[in-house]
Amino acid sequence: MKKRLAIVVLGLALQGVAETANEVNWQGRASGILTTEKLEQAISFATLTPQPVAVPVTLVATASSGLPVSFSVLSGPGTMDGTNLIFSAPGTVTVVASQAGDEIYSPAPNVTNLVYVYLVTPDNGPLTSGNTVTLSIGLLGLVRSVRVDGVTGRIQGVDTNGLTFTMPAPGSAGVKDLVIRTLNNGDFTLSNAYTVNPAGLIGGSLAVPSWSGLGSGVSGSSVYALAYDGTNLVAGGDFTTAGGVVANKVALWNGTDWTKLGSGVSGCAVYALAHDGANLVVGGDFTNAGGVAANGVALWNGVAWT
Repeated sequence: MKKRLAIVVLGLALQGVAETANEVNWQGRASGILTTEKLEQAISFATLTPQPVAVPVTLVATASSGLPVSFSVLSGPGTMDGTNLIFSAPGTVTVVASQAGDEIYSPAPNVTNLVYVYLVTPDNGPLTSGNTVTLSIGLLGLVRSVRVDGVTGRIQGVDTNGLTFTMPAPGSAGVKDLVIRTLNNGDFTLSNAYTVNPAGLIGGSLAVPSWSGLGSGVSGSSVYALAYDGTNLVAGGDFTTAGGVVANKVALWNGTDWTKLGSGVSGCAVYALAHDGANLVVGGDFTNAGGVAANGVALWNGVAWT
């Protein structure tokens, strides 16, 4: 009576396999070469969220075999330093995770990930709305809205480099996520991408808020009115200079320096200021502005008084 001897080996190639059978009913010996197929493996590489250009990201992926996974940049403004992905500019970076296999496991199928790399300019602004923000990130798709704390900002323009929008008033200060909603690619969440400064702080770090002087300030007497146009601060009063610059009753602070608005106004003082997004309206006790007759009220259009 013949019997079969079965040997099952996975993931190995054995040379010179020999087996001996020794029973009452049959005896014998067989030898030869036993070749087996390697085991399959797969890579798990989670989708990467949008990343700021200035912060490297450590990539994590695992192979079902337990073997180490390596990474490489297929395209875009990124380079690898070990498992750290470093960005050189905003845009899209394609990263490949791979595992070459060994004597037991076959190479794993490569897994790719697309990373959206962004730059927000400026990355902080006032609690009130109106700050113009540029998001450099590349083409996201058909952008329909930008939201901060559930409040929608007005989109000014979209191109292949990203988009520009007007920051809404979120209602509270702090570090905020930007949510970009598209019609064809879903939502993109940029975590902690923008800092809303508390009331009274035009710029600077929210982490350590503090008072600071605006240059050397004004001299002559007092400031009676302030207006902010989203970028610059305008002061009005009965002063004659601002930051050492001759500025009759009204002056502009751009975050660095004081500048005059033409030749200012002539009279006692400026008591009220208002900005409509394009023009500055000045009210007070004066008779002309920039050499133009203006009894108590005048308009500055950014170039001249009327």
